[in-house]
Amino acid sequence: MQFGFSHNQTCTIESWGCFVADLEIDCQKPTLDLAKKCLKKVPKMEDAQQYKVLILDDNELQKIDNIDSYLKIEKLSLCKNQLLRMYGVCRLHCLRELNLSYNGILTIEGLKDLSYLTHLNLECNNIKTIEHLNTNVNLQYLNLSENSITSVSDISFLKNLKELLLNGNRISHLKQCDKYLPQSLETLTLAKNNIADLNEICTLSHLNNLNSITIVDNPCVQMSGNAV
Repeated sequence: MQFGFSHNQTCTIESWGCFVADLEIDCQKPTLDLAKKCLKKVPKMEDAQQYKVLILDDNELQKIDNIDSYLKIEKLSLCKNQLLRMYGVCRLHCLRELNLSYNGILTIEGLKDLSYLTHLNLECNNIKTIEHLNTNVNLQYLNLSENSITSVSDISFLKNLKELLLNGNRISHLKQCDKYLPQSLETLTLAKNNIADLNEICTLSHLNNLNSITIVDNPCVQMSGNAV
């Protein structure tokens, strides 16, 4: 699954506050595309609240300041920046899709009031623990691949979760996954971890809806000579 944003209707900005008028705004999902603008701060916009989609990929952002002026956005992408924290999104109560991949984020935070969130992409950060998702019960897609997670935390309350990507972490066991993972899961990736005991896959037997699982490049697979 790709974490996608529509690029059909965009407003292009060369620098802060300087418009290049190429506006064909979709009245349903007006998009502001500020990718690859060398931005160090999120620019303030007088008409910020008209946008539903905000793209800030591939900039030089270290903080998410001014983001709360875009209170009505439903999709936000901030991948490939220099972010260490994600707390700045906490007031974006309309948010449904959030992409913070390829940053330096250390912990999951600031999502308590984002009850509409369905897609969360935190791929390729420095997250060590799956936490602070208790109120995000509408999540359907959670990408935590390529982080530093050592164990699977209890996310059984995410009863709408269909896709969980945990490949490229440091997970060494699947103990209590029979209690910790929601039965709604359809896709689970555990490739490139440190799982040593192939028998622990049995803890996933309760996942009746699971139709795709990947555990390739784990010690348990390499020792058995199998690829799953």
